Amino acid sequence: MLATLVTLFAEILRHSYWGKDGNLSDVLRIAKEAKNGYDNTQKIDEFISIVDKAPRLQNNLD
Repeated sequence: MLATLVTLFAEILRHSYWGKDGNLSDVLRIAKEAKNGYDNTQKIDEFISIVDKAPRLQNNLD
C-alpha cells in the first residue's frame, strides 16, 4: 500500500498522465488511514510529513 501511495504521489508531482486523476489531499488521507496497518510507523510518518508539506512547497515554486 505504501509503495502505491508513494508512486501516486510522485506521478501527481510530475503532472503525469498516471497522476492526473489523483490529488495530494487524497494521498494524505489514505496514508493516514493506512498508518494503522503498520507496526513500524516511522516510514509512513515520514511520508505523511512530506505529503503534508508538498502543497506549500509547490506554491512557493509557482
